[in-house]
Amino acid sequence: MKKIKILLLTLLFLIPFQTNAIVEKGDQIFVTDEADLLSEESEEYLISYSEFLYKQKKIDYYVVTVKNLENLEIEEYSEQLFSNFHISDRGILILLSEEDREIRIQRGEEIENLLSTDSLDNYIANYFIPYMQQGKWDYGLINGYSAIYKDICEKYGIDASSMEVVEDVDFLTKYGNIFLFIMVWLVVFFASRIAKVYKKMKRKEKITDGEIIEVAIILLLNIFLLSFSYILKPINILLLFLLEAVMFYSSTATTEKKKIEKHPTKKPSKKKLSFQKKR
Repeated sequence: MKKIKILLLTLLFLIPFQTNAIVEKGDQIFVTDEADLLSEESEEYLISYSEFLYKQKKIDYYVVTVKNLENLEIEEYSEQLFSNFHISDRGILILLSEEDREIRIQRGEEIENLLSTDSLDNYIANYFIPYMQQGKWDYGLINGYSAIYKDICEKYGIDASSMEVVEDVDFLTKYGNIFLFIMVWLVVFFASRIAKVYKKMKRKEKITDGEIIEVAIILLLNIFLLSFSYILKPINILLLFLLEAVMFYSSTATTEKKKIEKHPTKKPSKKKLSFQKKR
């Protein structure tokens, strides 16, 4: 019997247990940046304001970024964090998952009575997401954090006049994806037009003045588009340039292939030769 018990205990230890690793509190209080989305200046900004809020009204205001949610729902993950970090009822937690591209604001019971779900949804939609969609994680977190911070200060009668918040998202940030789509379409169009003139040059055909002017205008517009794409996001300039190069190459290569198919090389004809035997 004793041997059976020992065997069962051994098997129990051999069975793998799946655990979800919830991020632990970092060295810096109020900010845990596991996903490394925040600059050093941003971390200092968040910590200083959260410390000020805690000193004034004992309000816990935390920001946590993670790479992913370890296969958990964001609601479950944020609730576990709230408990593990011992955040009080007068507390608020902003949780951001980079790979899952999800954000959640968890509140303590006292804060729930002050900040409604609708107001938090508004903050996420208008203060966090517009910048994060452009890859500006750092700026989006700071802006959303600051907007909620001002609301909390107003509810508790704390002076937050020094806090800067961008309440209206700038036009380029809001409609950046639409502009990028238009630019991609224009780049494809420009590449096809330039390829057309290039093919005429290769065939040594006459190029009209209108075509020369068209190419010049396209090149100028191209420089403008690439510069504008850099303003939206630096990596865009490289992507658009590569797209244009690929489209230009494919347009010229397709034409050469068609030309070869249209005029195939004639194979030499075989003539049957007859030989007569001489007597």
